Amino acid sequence: MSYANVSKYVALLMTLLMTLLNTFGVFTNDYDKDKGSVTTYKTWEECVEELDSIAAEGKKSDCGEDCEHCPTIVVPGIGQSNTYLCDAFGNKVKNENGDVVTGWPLYVNVDEVVDKIAAPLVTAIATQQDNGFSDIVAQTAADALSVNACGLDGLPVNNIVVEKYYKSVAECTEEERAYILKTIPLDGYVNEVGADHLYYFAYNSFGDTLGIAEELYAYIQMVKAQTGHDKVNIVPISLGGTIANALLYLYAEELKDDLNRIVFIVPALDGSKIVSDVYGLNLSTEDEMLYSGLIPSLMPDDYLAYVINMAIRLLPKQVLADTLDKVNRKLVTDVLANCPSMWALVASEDYPALADMWLSDEDHAYLKERTGDYYQAQLESDANILALRDAGVEIFDVVDYGVPMYSIAASWDDYNADGIIHVDSTSAGATTSLVGSTLSTSDYKAGAVFNCTNPAHDHISPDGSLDASTSILPETSWYFYSQNHESTAKNNIIMYLAIDLLVDDAITDVYSDERYPQFMYARNTRGFINSDIPLAESILSEEAAAPGTYDAQLIADTNAALAKAYHMVEYGNIPTDEVEAIKAELYECLYASGKWTRPDPSQSDDNTEEYALMFFKAANDALYKYYGPIGFSDYMDGEFWKYSKKK
Repeated sequence: MSYANVSKYVALLMTLLMTLLNTFGVFTNDYDKDKGSVTTYKTWEECVEELDSIAAEGKKSDCGEDCEHCPTIVVPGIGQSNTYLCDAFGNKVKNENGDVVTGWPLYVNVDEVVDKIAAPLVTAIATQQDNGFSDIVAQTAADALSVNACGLDGLPVNNIVVEKYYKSVAECTEEERAYILKTIPLDGYVNEVGADHLYYFAYNSFGDTLGIAEELYAYIQMVKAQTGHDKVNIVPISLGGTIANALLYLYAEELKDDLNRIVFIVPALDGSKIVSDVYGLNLSTEDEMLYSGLIPSLMPDDYLAYVINMAIRLLPKQVLADTLDKVNRKLVTDVLANCPSMWALVASEDYPALADMWLSDEDHAYLKERTGDYYQAQLESDANILALRDAGVEIFDVVDYGVPMYSIAASWDDYNADGIIHVDSTSAGATTSLVGSTLSTSDYKAGAVFNCTNPAHDHISPDGSLDASTSILPETSWYFYSQNHESTAKNNIIMYLAIDLLVDDAITDVYSDERYPQFMYARNTRGFINSDIPLAESILSEEAAAPGTYDAQLIADTNAALAKAYHMVEYGNIPTDEVEAIKAELYECLYASGKWTRPDPSQSDDNTEEYALMFFKAANDALYKYYGPIGFSDYMDGEFWKYSKKK
């Protein structure tokens, strides 16, 4: 393997690690401490004024006064709002290749990163010493991801403009509507209620949480005015859960008259322990995190993940560890310390110590006060939710569990999670065992507070790892086993449940509808429902139009497969492996009908990729087994030293 290729692989590794960290934050260049925010984007105060003005224009919806459906506002998660770097005139900035520079999707010029890192990397590999390599990588990371910089006022330094929708989905352009419904697949809601009753509250994921919440409150008033309804539903998703916390904290009394239902979907109600670890400079650089598990978890079923795992061994372990440490420090000192929305993702139990660590100097006094206000909102989250519920607002929660956190965080295996957020946060207090184990009564029941005391109710998950009765919402929370946070929207049952909660007042708790028991399972069915089932149905329609087109056995098999598929699509109590078996049975019908062509193993590129995956995985596993978590030179030095001692 050439040095050029090695440098590209390692640069890709660094980019992957930076991107992972940017799941919750971004790197940035130095900012002017005296100026803070110096650009032309609208502040939340200006947004509130604009929303108030729009609300004053009055009703736009065609629905009558007897409309039974409250309008719904989606409060999306991190990165689910498009943002752009703009000049002072509002024009989108482009790079030298003519590509628009975005705040999100995350903008990284990989070629530029490779160019800057390649030569220092070659030197580090040739000498097996740092030689400033780790400092260059950290600075390159900061330069590459500087778009979302924040100042000491907690606001973006650059002119980051959010693509916002101060209007219903019905008024959106075709492109805007397609983006919204692809991001959050609520087509069923639009079909049932109407696009004029669906709104999408876009915001900058790297902004001021309390300010965004003030804008959301004004947005709610606008929606009420435009639709003529007295109440709205809100759907806070992931990071949107932090916005909801702030909203309930700032407007606890007012919202009792504004809200009909809240449908939380994997909300970060108490942050994420991954973010706490990043702020605490507590990344895992030991053993299988770097050399075995991390990259394959980010690039599943990709042989390149194992190539990277082997390539990074060309650097001594200490050089690699120092590089990650410096990148982490750069992340915190340059961005996370100044970004209120990222502080909102720190678990409440970790905030006091971490705030003292990063915000105790005079320069950060304002940010410590501002983030401290959100910390208070976090502490009062349970009480605020329950107060709304007691005032008549119906509140529901959808939770994923049974997936370890990404192993870049040192505490990755200390919590049951959905890959990104620990379950205690998304569930508002459910008790869990570690992934792969079961609850022990003696471990938690003595000190647990049970919010459901009805002995007829069983809130223990089928796998024995979760007790929902300690959550503040034991009767109105649904749990999906082994569902990854990032693929939540691909689970049709989660989307169907959310839609039904928004349109069907008859669903009041986990006992209301047999299709949605409290405990359900992970699945990836979006493409299966949208494409594969209709294709199988075309077999039957073609046979009906021209009898004899297909043989009788295929028609019988297709009918049977579709019957199972229809049932599976509607019911969430079918385990993941059974879902996959049902999908496979339908796929066989598509192959037999000629709708799909079965791949030829001797001609398939996929087959080549499969063999490459098997080969490189075996090679990587062998390296880890025999070399352990070290670089090649670390091993060679150790062997040479042992040999020399024997001589």
